[in-house]
Amino acid sequence: MPFLLMENWNYNHIPDKSLIITLVALTLPLLSSSQDLQRINLVRIKEPVAVSMDRNGSILMADKWGNINRISKNGDMELNYSPEKNGRVTLLEGWTTLDILVFYESFQSVTLLDRFLAPISSIDLAPHVGFGRLATYNYESNIWVIDDTDFSLKLLDTSLNKITINTPFNLILDPDNYEIAFAREYQNLLFISDLKTGILIFDNLGNYLKTLPVKEVTYFGFVDNDIYFVSGSELIFQDIYSTKEKRIEVPTAKYYLASNNRLFLFSKDWLTIYNY
Repeated sequence: MPFLLMENWNYNHIPDKSLIITLVALTLPLLSSSQDLQRINLVRIKEPVAVSMDRNGSILMADKWGNINRISKNGDMELNYSPEKNGRVTLLEGWTTLDILVFYESFQSVTLLDRFLAPISSIDLAPHVGFGRLATYNYESNIWVIDDTDFSLKLLDTSLNKITINTPFNLILDPDNYEIAFAREYQNLLFISDLKTGILIFDNLGNYLKTLPVKEVTYFGFVDNDIYFVSGSELIFQDIYSTKEKRIEVPTAKYYLASNNRLFLFSKDWLTIYNY
């Protein structure tokens, strides 16, 4: 929690009252926008490249060798999946449906796992898109794909095995200055983070709605009606239907996950779990 360092004020000079009032006024917003973090566990991990949370509050983490671990909300290792063919996981999604989606940009494929991390199927995206930058689930177990080749958002209907939605990006993003980093569907809305522009929001038919003007967001998540993301040293929770927000001062980490009362911070070698 931020504070003003005042140990050097222990002397006889009586400070000006206006100065005290000014300092108090400057301090109040900081105090009201952050909370104390209580560390409850520290778990040794190995070089995470993608993280997610399932509907039970367990953590899913992929390492740089392609292994996927499921970790309990208290930090206990529960399950492990080691693929037959090693590849770097680009995106991991465990919340949207009961299945877990694993997207490999290098393979241009999606692997679906069940809740026990057993493989269900693999979907080759190459017949449907030019080059998939990102792929993520929608609530009907179809797959949103961001296609770099024609600069568009597509929905692959897995039951029909064809593209049923195609939304061009050229009127939304600058084709010469964009960097899409993450995508996730939540409450029938699709959120896409472009590092140059902000977090774009689309409806479940792929229609563009608006942009949250927060740049350089590489990962975001959701708690109730809030979208959360990191800006500077703060984890910001912003209501997706209003301007209401709260901010928490957090240590530096590579990835952040949050639930209603718990934070998970991932560094190269450690998962730190906090209550907040």
